[in-house]
Amino acid sequence: MDYLSYMTENLKAIAVRPEFKRYAQENPSYAGHELEHALDVQKWSGELWRERFGAMPPIALEGAAEFHDCDRFYPKEKVDTSKVPKEQYEAEKIKHSKNCARIFRRENPKLPRSLENDISYMIERHEIGGDKINDAYVETTDEFTKSFNLNVSSNQLAEADGISFFSVLLPVYMKWADSEKVANKIRFSFDKLSPLGKKIIRRIDYTDQEVRDTVLAVIGKS
Repeated sequence: MDYLSYMTENLKAIAVRPEFKRYAQENPSYAGHELEHALDVQKWSGELWRERFGAMPPIALEGAAEFHDCDRFYPKEKVDTSKVPKEQYEAEKIKHSKNCARIFRRENPKLPRSLENDISYMIERHEIGGDKINDAYVETTDEFTKSFNLNVSSNQLAEADGISFFSVLLPVYMKWADSEKVANKIRFSFDKLSPLGKKIIRRIDYTDQEVRDTVLAVIGKS
């Protein structure tokens, strides 16, 4: 079985469910761009992997990229982090990650257990990156990881997610957020990126001049 194609087709089927399409039409937020974002994160995670390690990305990383935000496709199940108090935000993000891992497992029942576990591990860490304390315990040797470190791959996923904010979600965010919130979000998101991630942001060719000018005004030459 082509496991990546299997996961991609499942994701696309989820995205066209009437319940989600109706929700996307009624809510002027990122809804309606979730599939684009998921596939974009897959693209950037692969690019980061190839640039850093000179190899094709693992299937597990690509699958995790596709399903990292999958609870967004289920309005009645998703963990909504958009309206929580600042002091609760990080805790809610963790709940969101665990919820996405749960839904991923449910929606992809034909995956081998080792691949399912690898992907779930990364999804649960897509907001925070890999576990820097227990690093030694997550070296994997199954056929889907080819002896790579799950924490290293989790870091690529977290960064790819951050890059996709700029390439896909920022133009949408600018439609409803005021200029101060936009600037703060750009600065916060950019500062979290590695030098390679920042280099990729500078390569993004925005077709919208307002978006381009806004990004450059905030990040400057930093």
